Amino acid sequence: MMDFRQCINDLETELTSRKGVFGGSKIDVQRCLQIIDSMTIALPSSIRDAEYIVAHKEEILGDAQALAKNTVSEAEMRAEQLISDSEILRRAETEAARILEDSKMRSDTLIQQTREYLEGLFKDTEQYLMNMLATIRNNREELRDFLKDK
Repeated sequence: MMDFRQCINDLETELTSRKGVFGGSKIDVQRCLQIIDSMTIALPSSIRDAEYIVAHKEEILGDAQALAKNTVSEAEMRAEQLISDSEILRRAETEAARILEDSKMRSDTLIQQTREYLEGLFKDTEQYLMNMLATIRNNREELRDFLKDK
């Protein structure tokens, strides 16, 4: 069973989303009637819920106020505990900041060392490949010269 708001949303969707062949609307009347039936069923439930809330509003408000009072009381107790723990927290934050800064410095150093290592590795690889290319070109030229003489 759907709630009343869902029925309204479904009906609105049904009425606005259908397009006919020539741009006109093509509404599924059966679907609309089903949604209206669902609204008829859901409406009394919604009204009963509203009547219950109105009849028990004092009780509901009392429960809400008691819950709010308990929540405030618990928050005050927790705040007192946090205040008493503030020195420990301050020390922990200071130590965490120091550790974080140390880690960042180590990370930066490691990144720089890695960059330098990779730069050297690429430079050495490039030089090796250039030497190999020169050797291949020389060998190719020697082969051409040798084959010309034959």
